[in-house]
Amino acid sequence: MLNVIRPDGNGVSATDRGLAYGDGLFETIRMRGRQAVLRSYHLDRMVADAGRLGIPIERSDLDAEISRSGCNLASQYGDDWVLKLVLTRGRGGRGYRSPVECEPSLIVTSSPMPILPPPGGVVAALSKFPLTVNPRLAGIKTLNRL
Repeated sequence: MLNVIRPDGNGVSATDRGLAYGDGLFETIRMRGRQAVLRSYHLDRMVADAGRLGIPIERSDLDAEISRSGCNLASQYGDDWVLKLVLTRGRGGRGYRSPVECEPSLIVTSSPMPILPPPGGVVAALSKFPLTVNPRLAGIKTLNRL
C-alpha cells in the first residue's frame, strides 16, 4: 500500500527512512495545466529507479497521483507549474538495514513554474566540491543528492 502525503494532510513520519537515511528518490515534473510534460518518461524512470533501490511501487499508483494532482492543483497555478513527487521506503526502524516489509511514502508538493533563463543562455562555473562516485546510485535522482 502507498502512503500519499500532501501539504494539506497528514505529515511525514519522524521514522521515515527518507528523512533518516535519504532512502528514496524524486521526480520533478513540468505541468501544463492538468497535463504532465513527458509523463511516460517520468513514470518509467521513477518505477525503474525505485526498483533499483528495492522500493516497491506500482506505475498505476504514480500515474493516478499525477492525474489527481493535475486535477486538484492546475487551477492554483494556471498553465505552467511544477509537480514534485518524493518516494521514500516509508517508516522503518533504527539502523541502516531495510525493513523486510515496507509501506512506501509518496510526498506530493507543487510550486509555480520558475522563471526560465534568458534566450542567450546562462553562465556556469565548476564547483569546488567534488561529487562522490557510487555506481549503484548512478543516474538515480536519490534523496542523497547533496
